[in-house]
Amino acid sequence: MEIRGLCAICGLPAKLYTCPVCGKTVCIQCMDPKKQICIRCAGGRTGIAFSSEDTRISK
Repeated sequence: MEIRGLCAICGLPAKLYTCPVCGKTVCIQCMDPKKQICIRCAGGRTGIAFSSEDTRISK
């Protein structure tokens, strides 16, 4: 069964995949193809812009 909707990371409509780490539904561009997890869980290694909340460092 194919799931379609809005990607939890980039917000674009697409076929969605579920990240086994965080459970978010993300598009293929926001999945790390080698690790098979979303790019946020994989360390955000792509050029997708993140919100300012994602770049804050906890002290």
